Amino acid sequence: MDTVKTAFVPHRPTKRILDILETLANSKQGMTLSELSRATKIAKGSLSPIVHTLAERDFLQLDPRSHTYSIGLKAYLISHSFYQHDATIKLLRTQMHAVEEGCLETCQVGIRENDRVLYIAKVDSPQPIRLISDVGRRLPLQCTAIGKSLLLDCTKEELQAIFKHGMKALTEDSISDIDILYAQLRSCRERRITSEHGEALASVRCVATPIRVDHIIQYALGVSVPAYRFDDEKKQTVIKLLDQARTKLEAALNT
Repeated sequence: MDTVKTAFVPHRPTKRILDILETLANSKQGMTLSELSRATKIAKGSLSPIVHTLAERDFLQLDPRSHTYSIGLKAYLISHSFYQHDATIKLLRTQMHAVEEGCLETCQVGIRENDRVLYIAKVDSPQPIRLISDVGRRLPLQCTAIGKSLLLDCTKEELQAIFKHGMKALTEDSISDIDILYAQLRSCRERRITSEHGEALASVRCVATPIRVDHIIQYALGVSVPAYRFDDEKKQTVIKLLDQARTKLEAALNT
């Protein structure tokens, strides 16, 4: 008997809750109800009871002085539980620690989210001068070594679709042309190492490598180094460590 497949329609109230949480997760200083309404395009009358309920359950917290909402304790605990128990994250962090211990620099893992890289894990450098970054941060793909690694298998047509709204530049060295990005990616495919020099932050240099699961790039592992410490010896050390980590991770994740 033939069956008719119907298109999935997202549940609107659930979508609104997720939009609220995602928007506040990307806000460094929190948002007032009016600001959140504009950012999510949810009318204040509909937004207010959702936000108050989330705050009552500690998924959001309200600063009584600024009247701004931010992510609350319960949301953090759910995130923490994921990172504690997810087997892939544990594997990634094991190799991240090995990379950090080998070069004494900050190591991060990112995934692709539309035209941005989303940082999902990091291990900080023990050195007093180091990159300051946060899990959950998002940056334009083409401005970061991790982002470039996530794009390494893309055709020019796929890049054009990803960046259909244009490329946001973060520094004067950021790539803003599809042809330049595609040429750079092609030159990096065989070596499986990407880099960026002051394209996200002028004072930082980064090197990264893609991690494939079932032949598809799912993650990218990268190291960020202050420019003044990034000499050729440091670069070669970082590349060697990333090669080793990639080999071990792909062996574990593809069994």
